[in-house]
Amino acid sequence: MAMAGVLALGSAALAEQVELVTGELLRGPVVAQEQQTITLAHPVLGKLVIRREQVARVSPDAAATQPATGLTPAASAASGVASSAPTTQAAVMAGPASAPATAPALPVKPLLDPERWINRLSIGVSGTRNVTEALGVNVAIKSQRTTRLDRWTFESAFYYSETDDTTTRNEFVTRTLKDWLIPDSKWFVFGQGEFDLAQLRPYDERLSGSAGPGYQLLKNEKVDLRLRLGAGGYQQWGSDDDEFHPETSLGTELEWRLNKKQTLIFANTFFADMGILGRNRNVTSADWIIRLQETPGLSLKFSLRNEYDSFTADDAAQNDLHFSGGLQFEF
Repeated sequence: MAMAGVLALGSAALAEQVELVTGELLRGPVVAQEQQTITLAHPVLGKLVIRREQVARVSPDAAATQPATGLTPAASAASGVASSAPTTQAAVMAGPASAPATAPALPVKPLLDPERWINRLSIGVSGTRNVTEALGVNVAIKSQRTTRLDRWTFESAFYYSETDDTTTRNEFVTRTLKDWLIPDSKWFVFGQGEFDLAQLRPYDERLSGSAGPGYQLLKNEKVDLRLRLGAGGYQQWGSDDDEFHPETSLGTELEWRLNKKQTLIFANTFFADMGILGRNRNVTSADWIIRLQETPGLSLKFSLRNEYDSFTADDAAQNDLHFSGGLQFEF
């Protein structure tokens, strides 16, 4: 019995409390910590692998580390229970017995600060296929932050390609997305904007944006699936069509963590023109990320992006396909 009590006290001292960005609390020993995940030994659910961006903070579990308090000699006398040792004058002079000291909290390794930005820089070889085919280079950077109340994404990319010493693509795209999260709810509200500065495209500049409700359809340690329904529009300059076009949009986003080293990211958004029946756009993207080492600082990244526009006169140019492969650095 004495040994069981010692083991129970040791287990309680190791117990920690993990607070998720959604406000939920998980209790149990943290048995492993990696750059992207932590592993918690939950007493009911078993081993849980939690993504760091889902964690707000980790702290000692005060409830688990609180020791059991026994009766003092005075309380024992009042209850009629005799002490096993005779009361001496020194014991009376010393006063009532002190309560057992609380086990000191173990130091907790700092986890992802919810205010910290996660940045990913990608550099690689790229190719395009629309009216012509060409190879080139691309550079992209993506920054993300998630807290209990919001989720931010900033991303920018530069594409350049040429064929026979002739430039076939010279384009810069930047995008901002913010989700306003509702605590204890799968619903959220989003707003996004995108600016596209391009040469050798049907336009020179294009500004677009949309906003609306979103829904977290599924989220666990392997799958993150969201839906978005928005309304907005776009404006082009330097093209044959410089009018503002209002649109509705329906989007799907999927992040599937295949294992500790591989992740698939897929997104598709369909835009329907509210002014011209039958005119629509569809943007599809897919990323395959392969970690090259245990820490997520260096990865291989293969990307595919296609934009379809039904309004383009040339059928071959209705699809603007872009693909790339290279290295991704996380910091």
